[in-house]
Parts: sequence; structure tokens; C-alpha cells
Amino acid sequence: MTENTLTQTEELEKLITKIVLEKKIVVNTYLTKILFKRYNPTGKERKKLSDKIRYTVKKLSRKGVLKINRISPRLYEIRPGDPAKLVDLKAGTGARNQHERRETQEQNDEKGALTQISEQYYFIPRYPRQSTNYFKAAVKIWNKHAKNIRKEDISNVTAAFERYIMDISDRVLLFRDQGGELKVKNYRSRFITPPEVIEKLNQYNQAFEKAVNTYDEAIFLTITLPPIFPLKLSLYILSFLLHRIKALLRKHHGETLPHIRVNEPQRSLNPHVHVVIFGTGFLMPKKALTRYLDQHLENFLENLGEHYRMTINKRAKPEEVKGLNKLGKRFLKRYKRYKAKKQRKRKKKAYEGPINHITKVIIKEGTPIFQEAPPDTAKIMQKQAENGENNEKAVNVIEYLKYYIIKAMMEAIENAEDPFRRQKPELAFFWIFRLPFFFISPKLREQKEKPPPAGWIFIGSCTEDTLADYIGQLEEPAEVIYR
Repeated sequence: MTENTLTQTEELEKLITKIVLEKKIVVNTYLTKILFKRYNPTGKERKKLSDKIRYTVKKLSRKGVLKINRISPRLYEIRPGDPAKLVDLKAGTGARNQHERRETQEQNDEKGALTQISEQYYFIPRYPRQSTNYFKAAVKIWNKHAKNIRKEDISNVTAAFERYIMDISDRVLLFRDQGGELKVKNYRSRFITPPEVIEKLNQYNQAFEKAVNTYDEAIFLTITLPPIFPLKLSLYILSFLLHRIKALLRKHHGETLPHIRVNEPQRSLNPHVHVVIFGTGFLMPKKALTRYLDQHLENFLENLGEHYRMTINKRAKPEEVKGLNKLGKRFLKRYKRYKAKKQRKRKKKAYEGPINHITKVIIKEGTPIFQEAPPDTAKIMQKQAENGENNEKAVNVIEYLKYYIIKAMMEAIENAEDPFRRQKPELAFFWIFRLPFFFISPKLREQKEKPPPAGWIFIGSCTEDTLADYIGQLEEPAEVIYR
């Protein structure tokens, strides 16, 4: 099967619809088998076609052309839906291709050179085992500014995440144990495996329990950046500013104070962070802290290449550092223009820096309470009242932060029940940037002894449909044991 055949989405949609209409009820494995016979793919093309079939079935089910009845996580029936809802996708595909061509038009030489530097050295994934779907989506979204994010960009990232969920839901891992036997294990991920999600939530509860039993005060702060930076750069800036705050506290207290950090995307996917730092009740007044962080932010942008070399790539070449410094100064000018624009608008307060909210946290009888509740507390209280929950929980720091964590975790649990469900951008945000739902300082983590290594050797991963073929290609095949 040629590469051109794989890209013929319209033909594949018509074929799948025709087969389902003729058979009335088709199991996904039978459908894949029929299409394999038709196209006769070999090697890696089998995996590509299998992914294409799953994605096309999901797409048609959303349009109402097909209906899906799930039997198990990897087995489902496909029935006819409303064939009248089948639309002409050819024109739509052409429109998408035209949009991509418009996006990739060459800019002026200087801006194009700076963009190339950022994409080559700073704002692209650098993971050797990343999937093609992930890499393409990350390259497009990492460089986007929050104010330029469109609904289409969010939809593209969400669609890539959906393909990832579909893929790992049907994927198994193959190992060879010390005795030479092949062992198959299901793919585990925080996005589809409920035990993984529940374990992380337990870690969060245990960390807070340890913190409130050890310390009698804390501070809570929210850091929000203006939507003028590339999303990935915003994450680097937030991390840098948090390290400056920790360094300041370490200077005053003589030790590193433990903290719990929760990442949260805004509607535009612009990241901001909530942090609870234990062991102190005061950092500095809000205005002073705002200006303090503003100075460090400007320093970070002015010396972007140097910070890149010190924190990300110690082997960065001088030309890379120089190019990133030039790029950082460009962002610095943009940031200063943003502040000046805010200053001219008399109706709004002048923008002085990235801090959004800071307050003392009082710990009474093991319960951390805000001295001054965050601005969005009223919104959370309203949603809790709609769900019949106690409104007083909104002023509880544990429940306040858990509100943001649970939103993502419940999405992950629902993925295990139905990988074909429509994903939400908030969960795709954690996937595309490889961010944890929250971070806990080592002092607050439960210390566990690592189990001894099993001695298994990782062979590879594949779908259950292609497992037999994959094993047949191994030099030393053996009996397969499912675990």
C-alpha cells in the first residue's frame, strides 16, 4: 500500500460506511481484517492503516453516520447511524490544507531567522521516543502566543490527544523475562488508567495531611503571565519565577521550604500556577512582590540564551546562546509595550508584574484556611452549591486546589470507560506540555522503597491486532504470557 493510499481519507470513510451498511453490525477487529485484505499493508504501514481506521470510525460516529457499542476497552461493535449526515469531506480537507499553507508562508528575514532559532533550540520537544502525532501538535502549539490561540488551534491539539488516547487504549507492551519468555502487559497512563489517577490523588491528600500536621502557617500565591509569550516560554518563565521565590525564602529562613504547586490552563491554554508554601506566613507585600518578580522576568528575557544554557542545555553553542538572547530581547520589548499599553488605559490598574494573588494561610486543627480568599472563590462556591456540596469548602485551601486537580483527573477516569469520548482541552494541555497535575516537594512526599528490578527486557509496543505479526518478526519468538 502506498503512502498516497493512506492519505485518502474520503475513500476510507466511504469504504467503512459501505461495509457497515452491508453487514449491519461489524466488530472493529473484523472491519480491520477486511481493510487489511483490501489494501494489503506491510511492515509499519499496517500500524498506520490501523490507526487511520480507528480515527475514521470515531470521526464518523461523531457525525452520526455510525454508532459505536463498546464491548470492552479494545472491542466494540459498529452499527449504521444516519447515512444522510455523511457530508462531503473533500472540500473541508482542501480548506484545511489551504489554512496550513497560509500559516507556513515565509515572514521577513529577521523574524524568520529568530523563529527558526526558537524552533530549533528552544520551543520544540526534544524527546527521542515521541510519537509523530505528539511532535506535530507540539511544534504548532508550543510556539503559539495565548492571545493568538484560536478555537481551531485548541481543536487540533484536542484531536491529537484523542488519537493518542485511542492508540494507547488499544496498545500493549511486550517484554522478555529472565527465562526468555515473552510477556504482554497493558499500557498504563495517567490519562486512561484509574488506579494511576487514584494513586496520584492519594499522594496529594497525604502530602497536605503531612504539611498541616507539621506546620502551623503557610502562604498561598497565584502567578499569572500576560498572554503575549509563546505558551512553552510562559511555562519556563513561571518555573523561573517560582525558583526566585524559593531562593528568596531560602535566604531568609536558611532552608528550602516545602510547597505544593498546581498547574492550571486558562481558556486560551495560557498557563498559570497556584502555589502553597508551608513554614512561613509572610513573603512580602503584594506590590513589592509584583515588582520583584517583574525585575526577574525582564532579566530572564534579556538573557534568555544564558538561562537556556544554564538550565536546559549546558552544551549549547555560543551562536545558539547569542541567537536566543536576541530572541529574548524581542520578547522583552513586547513585554514593555504591553505594560505601557496597560498604563495608558486609565480604567484599568497599571500592570506592574506577573503576581495575581497572595495571601496568608492559617492552619487551624489541621485545616488550612485562606486569610483572604482568591478572586474566583465565588465561582467555585456557586458550582459546589449546584452540585449540592458544602460552600464552606471553598475557603479551604485543600479543597480549593483539589477543585482544579479533580477536573483533570475525572476526565482521565472517564477515558478508561470510553476512549472514544470527546476530550476536553484542559486534559490535552497536560499531555501536550508533559506537565504533572501537581507537584509536591520531596519533604512532603511519602518515602517508599523502590522494588528490586524484575529483570525484564522491553521489546516494543504494538496493538493487539498486530501482536501476532509483531512477535513473528522477532528473531527469537517464544510463548506469550499475558499479565
